[in-house]
Amino acid sequence: MASGGRVAKTQSKVRALRRRLDAFDEDSDVSRVLPLLLAHDAVQLWNAVDRATDLEAMDTLGRLFWARYGAQPKGRRIDDLGYAAAACLPVHRLAPERVPAPLAIVYACMGVEAAEAALCVPHEPQWGPSPPRSRNTRIREIGAIADLVIGERLRRRAERSTRRWELFGVLEAAVLGTLLMMLTAIQALDCHVPVPGSVKAYIVAGLGLVAFALSAIGFVRRRKGR
Repeated sequence: MASGGRVAKTQSKVRALRRRLDAFDEDSDVSRVLPLLLAHDAVQLWNAVDRATDLEAMDTLGRLFWARYGAQPKGRRIDDLGYAAAACLPVHRLAPERVPAPLAIVYACMGVEAAEAALCVPHEPQWGPSPPRSRNTRIREIGAIADLVIGERLRRRAERSTRRWELFGVLEAAVLGTLLMMLTAIQALDCHVPVPGSVKAYIVAGLGLVAFALSAIGFVRRRKGR
C-alpha cells in the first residue's frame, strides 16, 4: 500500500513537471525551467523512477534538462546537456521519435557509448546538496536567472546589430562602386546620356547626395564601433 502511494506521488510529480514544460513551450519563460530547486527536485524524481522502463518520466526529465540547456548562455550549461543526454538514452531505445533531433543524430552516428563520453553523461545523477528554500534564496535565484537571460539577450542584440551594419557596409561599397564605374564608363566611352540639359544638374546633385549620405553613415558607424 505504501509502495502504491509512492508510485502515485511520483507520477503526480511527473505530470506536474510535464505541465510546466508544456507552459514553457508556449511562452518560453525561462523561469519555468532554470531554478536550481527545480533541477534538484528533478534529479530526486529521476532516482525515484525506473530509468529503464518509465518512458513518460524519463521523457519528461529529458525535456526539462534539454530546455535548461537551450535557455542558458554558452559555457554554463554542460551539466544540463549531460543530464538531458542521460535521460534521453532510455527514451531513444523505447521511443526514438521523442528524442530532440540533435541528440538523436548523435546517438545514431556515434553509437550509445561514444555519445555518452562525448556528451558527459552522468552515470549516477545528483545535483549537489539541496538548496535552502527560503524566500530570500528564491529572490537571489530569480535575480541570477534574470542576470543570465538579460546578458545573453544583450549579447544577441549586439550581434544582430553588428551583422546589420556589416550588411550596410557591403551595400555602401556596392552602390559607391556602381556609381564610380558608371561615371568612368560614360567618360571613357564619351557617351551622351539622353536627358535634357536642365535635368543633368539635378542628376549629378542627386548622385553626389547619395554618395555623401552613404559615406557619412559609414563614417558614423565606424566611429561608434570604436
